[in-house]
Amino acid sequence: MTKALIGYTGFVGSNLLSQQTFNDCYNSMNISEIQNKNYEQVFCAGVSATKWIANRDPINDRINIQSLIKHLKTIKVEKFILISTIDVYPNPIDVDENSIITLNDCQPYGKHRLELENFIKNEFDSIIIRLPGLFGTGLKKNIIYDFLNDNNIEQINPNGIFQFYSLDHLTNDIQKALKNNLEVLNISSEPTSVQEIAEICLGRKLINDSNIPGAKYDYKSSQAQLYGGKNGYLYNKQQVLSDLKKFVDRTKTQLRHS
Repeated sequence: MTKALIGYTGFVGSNLLSQQTFNDCYNSMNISEIQNKNYEQVFCAGVSATKWIANRDPINDRINIQSLIKHLKTIKVEKFILISTIDVYPNPIDVDENSIITLNDCQPYGKHRLELENFIKNEFDSIIIRLPGLFGTGLKKNIIYDFLNDNNIEQINPNGIFQFYSLDHLTNDIQKALKNNLEVLNISSEPTSVQEIAEICLGRKLINDSNIPGAKYDYKSSQAQLYGGKNGYLYNKQQVLSDLKKFVDRTKTQLRHS
């Protein structure tokens, strides 16, 4: 099978590259070389996941995505696998793959990635994989990274509730989605609090003297049962915290030896 990976040097892309073999790999430096190519599968993890930059500079964010689309219009592919984000939902509470998303309700980050989803759906036989907060090899941002690297911990709101996912499972979860001919998959996990994450990363809870509500994520998937999950979650909290502990232990060992 001829396969290509777009975004192979990024966080998600580098994890995919470690889990499977690709004939060709692309990033922003060589993406023009994909023009007019034919593949059986193309995995695309090539869109920036830095939300605050996209929202601060939406014009440049859209330009970058439109540039990618320009190249993708020239290719032929039997199956296109787009790695997207749960932030296409303006309010990620009690929504799933069947929920209608109003484009103009989104922040620029989510809006532009939803526009890319719509292009891919219309252009190719495709599957959209929407990811939540992530951890895995090469992690460079989010509260898990901040805890492990003592990075402005005092600025973290202890009242937040997030959904996290270990990239160790990504290839297997995508393969199951492909086997079952899914068109969109929300990779949903049972929400975990900032305090639960802090206990695993720091060995303690944060001092909480804040009354400011934190961010809250609680999106679902209509495919939870297919993945052995329930209540709309592919992964329950116990699975997420177990995966997180393994990642934290591995990372701390690497930091001690670096």
